[in-house]
Amino acid sequence: MVDTVKTIFKRASGLLGMNGLFRSESWPAGVLEHLEVKYHLKPEDMLRLGYLRRKISENRHSFYSLFIYDRLAARDRKLLIRDVGDIYNTPELLLYKGNIFGDGSVHLSRVKRYENN
Repeated sequence: MVDTVKTIFKRASGLLGMNGLFRSESWPAGVLEHLEVKYHLKPEDMLRLGYLRRKISENRHSFYSLFIYDRLAARDRKLLIRDVGDIYNTPELLLYKGNIFGDGSVHLSRVKRYENN
């Protein structure tokens, strides 16, 4: 199914692209597979997604911090998501966050929403 998603991304990238962030070939290896296997996302769900990554270096080790957000909701609200600060300013758009380590392993968790009562 991930191959189907990648094909759909390639076909739709010209139509749905936003801010240069939506390119199927730019998704880090293993992320789409992780979303499909762990969170059972369907291709139409993955088409909504955009991501940002930030390189982190600690004690001679480096990894990427990954932020996956609702790209279509951002577009509908006319928001430009260019960097992690934009995600922090609109946390309701953030759906998953995690890390990609040097060995290629992907660790993502769903962002929990809390209601104020």
